[in-house]
Amino acid sequence: MLFTTVNYDSKDIVQSYGMVDSHIVVGANLFRDAFAGFRDIFGGETKSYKKDINKMKTAGMQEMKEKAKKMGANAIIALNVDLDEVSGSGKSMFMYNMYGTAVKLKEELIHSEDNNTSELDIEFEEFEELKKLINKRDKIEKPEDIKKNLLQKLKENNLLDERLINIYMEGFLESRGLYDCKDFLSSIPLRYYKDTFFSKIDELAPSKLNKFIDALSENNYYDVDKITQLLQSDNMTIRLRGLKFALMYKEVYSKSDISKFKSVLNVLRSDLSFEVDITVIDKMIGSEQKYKCPNCLNEAKVSIANKCNKCDANLLGFLSLHDTEFPYPIVQTIEGAINELENRVKVLEEVL
Repeated sequence: MLFTTVNYDSKDIVQSYGMVDSHIVVGANLFRDAFAGFRDIFGGETKSYKKDINKMKTAGMQEMKEKAKKMGANAIIALNVDLDEVSGSGKSMFMYNMYGTAVKLKEELIHSEDNNTSELDIEFEEFEELKKLINKRDKIEKPEDIKKNLLQKLKENNLLDERLINIYMEGFLESRGLYDCKDFLSSIPLRYYKDTFFSKIDELAPSKLNKFIDALSENNYYDVDKITQLLQSDNMTIRLRGLKFALMYKEVYSKSDISKFKSVLNVLRSDLSFEVDITVIDKMIGSEQKYKCPNCLNEAKVSIANKCNKCDANLLGFLSLHDTEFPYPIVQTIEGAINELENRVKVLEEVL
């Protein structure tokens, strides 16, 4: 898809489909702080400001691209971008707006556009190491043979292939510590591991589950069909873990997220049960109630506090203390999950 501020002559346009637009706001704290007054999202720091603007730009272009492709367009011309301030309770935030006309340009114009290729931003020693790694790709059989510090370089220079990623992913999923690095998944394109992780949702250790959700959040992923599939699963562990995907935050938000949250709300308001399956074990004196904890996956005893005696998670699988690295809010009940999504809809309808 070609994005350009140029407004082409009618002789160059095969068909015009009309205006496409995108309106984007940043991040999870939009919801956390919305009813106490908007926070200053960019904090006055140039680096933070630039980072958030780039996030909004990327998300906005992706949204416009999807809209234009559905129309049959191959380009968005006369592109216009601006920032609007949204204020409340003495605080302010910004909304990134993009507008353009979706058209089908003549193919020769599309192919004539130059693609700028950045130079390798690596030191000579790193480059030599990278060459060795590429040359012995066919011989790599173990995840530990792929050095972590070069994984990002492979990605940046379009040298990752599916075989290398599968080998590395195998090591990540099976290892308890070696691959438990915070930014591991951010080094790999989402398309390579998304389906593999979703197929193992009821097997993932809590740390890996949360890293997966964090990676989805960074990629602005919120697939209503996939979330609905998880929430409606016959497997109660998958269903309860699906709540974390239903409540996960994104890096940026657009108007289309309103309908997504409403769709998930409809699922949560249906007749689905989210109560864990409790097994009663008879003993010589009395009985004991146990269930499979949806967080740590261990067999746990039912207690008066309704918390897992192994990991301290509640019956929905949420830890009582919020870890800010985990991109979803902590809820105690399904009603709490519904209230969270209702608040998101309310906030987005007010600011977008």
